[in-house]
Amino acid sequence: MTEKQIEKTRNQIRSLRAKLSAEKRKHGWYDDSRGYRFIIPDLYLQIEDYKGALRYFNWFEKEFEMDSGFPDFNLAWTITLYKNKKPDLAIRKLYTTAFSNTYLIELIFGNKPLPNDKSELISWESLNFAIETEKYWKRMLTPDFLDWLKDVACQDDFKKNIADYIGLKTLIANEKTDMERERLFDEEDKFISRLTK
Repeated sequence: MTEKQIEKTRNQIRSLRAKLSAEKRKHGWYDDSRGYRFIIPDLYLQIEDYKGALRYFNWFEKEFEMDSGFPDFNLAWTITLYKNKKPDLAIRKLYTTAFSNTYLIELIFGNKPLPNDKSELISWESLNFAIETEKYWKRMLTPDFLDWLKDVACQDDFKKNIADYIGLKTLIANEKTDMERERLFDEEDKFISRLTK
């Protein structure tokens, strides 16, 4: 990127953040139906401003604490934590990324994951979403991040946790009784919290 392109991107970040601030002043809360909050991290990563991205994610966590974000947003967060030398937090956010879409990491490694019979209640949990996301985000994945990602994702406990999660989602998809499904949803919440919080 040229200096001019970097400055243009910085201006875009400032503009989007100003729009979010204006919404908060106007409503007392964020009416971000255009999804500006999800665009901003991508811009920081495009210009390799990882410190700026970290400040943004810290702000996001305070302002949108109930917002889990999309798989690509979580991937950007993982990259940001890794680049800011926060490996333990990066691993937790990598689990968040993997749980939001179980296909994405396999695609990043060039593997061809097969669709499975697990519960996918939201569009961004699907294989198609992962394919589109991986195509777009591949350019953001630096060699050092990919090496780290491979090290973490190839560890036995990481693979087991992902397999256990998919198993749990499969049980949810195939369960017919409401009471048991509710119990499984609670189990899923606890499982996710243990690895991501």
